[in-house]
Amino acid sequence: MFRSIQNFFSPLVYLQIWSQRIRLVNINTGVVYEDIPWLAVATDAKGKKSVVGFGKEALAARSRPNVELLNPFDHPRMILADFEIAEKTLSLMLPKVLSGNWLKRSPRLLIQPMEKLEGGLAGVERVMLVQMALGAGANQVITYTGPDLDPAAIDWAAMAKNMTTVQKQR
Repeated sequence: MFRSIQNFFSPLVYLQIWSQRIRLVNINTGVVYEDIPWLAVATDAKGKKSVVGFGKEALAARSRPNVELLNPFDHPRMILADFEIAEKTLSLMLPKVLSGNWLKRSPRLLIQPMEKLEGGLAGVERVMLVQMALGAGANQVITYTGPDLDPAAIDWAAMAKNMTTVQKQR
């Protein structure tokens, strides 16, 4: 009973990150969203920046004047190249797997970087991924490195016991 209440108020989302692809799976509903991690940012005459598209929409916006395409997950050495842009991109993508509810809910997020893992994740990389997720709206975050997980077999409670779980401060 407690687990179903927790799942309602704090759905579990599995996030896999590649430099050219991002995949989110809502474990509770099975909804999957996969796209490219691009953000299109327009700059007006006064220098104010605004997001005009993300994912494939960003590519469509690139022909507009004063639009810059940004990929926050494309860096030669790390999976996270630009913290603020990554946070914004994730905050725009999360509703794609959380939609259909009138109640805005903060998800628990299991993050799995899929590349640039030679030697494992450095502590600072874990902190950046966790803070990015919390800033994008997650209320609890676990980072995971290892083989791909079967979304149907993910057990948050078991993973939380064996890994560091970070919870948003209220």
